[in-house]
Amino acid sequence: MSWNLTATATAPTIPQHHHPIFHVHPVYYSPAPSLLSSLPDPLLTVFAPVLAYWLTAGFFHILDSSNWAWLLRYRIHDSAEVASRNRASPLSVFFAVLFQQALQTILGILWISEAPERADHATAIRNIAHVLASPLGILDAAAAPLAYLLYWWLIPAAQLIVAMYVNFFLFPLAAYWP
Repeated sequence: MSWNLTATATAPTIPQHHHPIFHVHPVYYSPAPSLLSSLPDPLLTVFAPVLAYWLTAGFFHILDSSNWAWLLRYRIHDSAEVASRNRASPLSVFFAVLFQQALQTILGILWISEAPERADHATAIRNIAHVLASPLGILDAAAAPLAYLLYWWLIPAAQLIVAMYVNFFLFPLAAYWP
C-alpha cells in the first residue's frame, strides 16, 4: 500500500463571493419588479395614499352619517354640537381635499419621473462583510451572517427609528415651547 503525501484532504470552502447568504432575502422583501403587475411601483406610491384616504374617509362618513344605536355611545361629540361649531361646509372640505390631493399627485408624478435603478443586494452585503472582516480579522465568509443581519435588519430598523424620532432629535425642546 502506498501513501500519497502530496494530496491533502481539505475541507470544502465557499469562496467569499459565492456565499449562499448573499442571495437569501428576508421575509419582507419582494424580488418582483412591481407589487401589482398592472401598475408600476412608482405610480402606486403616488396613488395609494389617495386611495387609502378616500376609503378611510368613506368608512368614517358611513359610520358618522348612520345613526346606529350601538355607535352612539362611542361618539366624542354630539352631532348637533359638531354641526354648530363647524365653520367649514362639507362641500368646501371636499374641494380643499381634492385640490390638495391633485397637487400632491402632480408633484409625486414629477418627483418619480426617473426610473429607480435596481439594487444589487448581494454586492452590498459582500461589501459590508469585507468591511467587517478587515478590522475584526476574520474571513469574509465568517462575517457574512453579520453583514446579512446588518444589511437587512439592523440598518433598516435604525433608519426607521431615526425617521420616527428625527423631530425629537433635532428639536428636543420644541414640544414644550408655545
